Amino acid sequence: MTQPEKPKDLLDWLCISESPRWMVSRPLGALVSVVLTLLLTLALAAAVNMLAKIFPSTPETPGGNLGTSGLIVALLGAPFLIWNTIIKQKALGFQKEGHLTDRISKAVEHLGAEKTVKRPGADGTAVEQTEPNIEVRIGGILSLERIAQDSCTYDGGRDHVRVMEILCAYVRENAPASGVVEHAREPSEVDERVRGILPGWLAEMKQPREDIAQVLHVIGRRNTDQLRVEARWGKTAAPDADWVFNTDCPMLPASAEGTMLTGSVLSDHIARLTKWSSVVDSYRGYRLDLRKTNLQMADLSAAVLCGARLDGARMARANLYQAKLTSAQLRGASLEAAFLLEAKLNGADLSSACLDDADLRKAHLKAAILSYILLTKRTRFREAVLDGAEIFGVNLALVPITVAQITPAFLGGVELPDDMVHGHMDWPTHWPKGHLDRSAFRNEYRKWRENPAAYTPPPPP
Repeated sequence: MTQPEKPKDLLDWLCISESPRWMVSRPLGALVSVVLTLLLTLALAAAVNMLAKIFPSTPETPGGNLGTSGLIVALLGAPFLIWNTIIKQKALGFQKEGHLTDRISKAVEHLGAEKTVKRPGADGTAVEQTEPNIEVRIGGILSLERIAQDSCTYDGGRDHVRVMEILCAYVRENAPASGVVEHAREPSEVDERVRGILPGWLAEMKQPREDIAQVLHVIGRRNTDQLRVEARWGKTAAPDADWVFNTDCPMLPASAEGTMLTGSVLSDHIARLTKWSSVVDSYRGYRLDLRKTNLQMADLSAAVLCGARLDGARMARANLYQAKLTSAQLRGASLEAAFLLEAKLNGADLSSACLDDADLRKAHLKAAILSYILLTKRTRFREAVLDGAEIFGVNLALVPITVAQITPAFLGGVELPDDMVHGHMDWPTHWPKGHLDRSAFRNEYRKWRENPAAYTPPPPP
């Protein structure tokens, strides 16, 4: 059950705000209209009655005095005073709109700021060059962050998503994946990895430019109000939707952790995961769009990137420690040597992602799609949680992985270590034993997730 929001101040506690939610009290509108009409009618009737007493005026029947006349003027002028107040209020609203528009325009102008500097040329003479004015651009980025936060506080977040769209577009334009220099892998790199040495092109990788890094920090630290606005943004989103990615993913009982799950314990756990997935998949709000961006060596630790579109992003050596990537789309992303320790990747789609040298220790990959991911001997999977994960076309023989880790997953077309192949271990009853193509495998995976207790894999050919 959703908890009621706490009042922000005294006016909010009194139900008075700068942007009232009229739909909540719409039924009262007709009643207020009737009451105002009655009051105006009574005022006019009282004025007519007093005027009748004033004329004619005799010593025996004195007419109205100055106070009576003032009262009449006040009663008759009240409607015009109310109307004038409404006009001023609307004018104030237009002024605020213009002020906010000016703030956004100036901040966006700062994002394109450049400066001319002199650099020594090849012949020793100074050469003028134009380069981004990082200080001014960072100022514009922080101004946009303040606008987004103020928007969520004072006008229901109307401009928050627009600011996020501007910032994401800024990263896509200024740090595209197409700008990454490709390096051919030399045979000697295999020996270097065994010795724990990164290849030269990975070791020499540079961090993002300061303005790009600042945008990523702003995006990653969005607060609860901002996330709620995103959940309610868009034509298909519900006006009272919540940020569903905060829904706790089902956990195993402490007594079952680290053990090989079988029977009803596994079936019940997968059924709970399926129910959780349906809640997360119901999200229809705004998603960050950082597709095909260059995020190499970016600091995204603990960043909120749930549901983000990161397909084709180049994220080699990125710091994603404890990053929140629930239901994120990472299809074809490059995560070479990325630090994903304790990252939350539940429900994420990592199809065809490169995890060469990636550190996935204690990462949560429940119900994640791990089809065709590229692994190497130095990919670390120790204590990674793979419950309900879809794993197809992957060479698991390359990574140190335990039976307890992969038993709760659904495997097909994979290569396993010698001590895990069929005939050398208790083959999980829900794993297909024969070869399935991708389409048939997905169909069987769907059947298993929908009813794990009754699922029986197809017989081998």
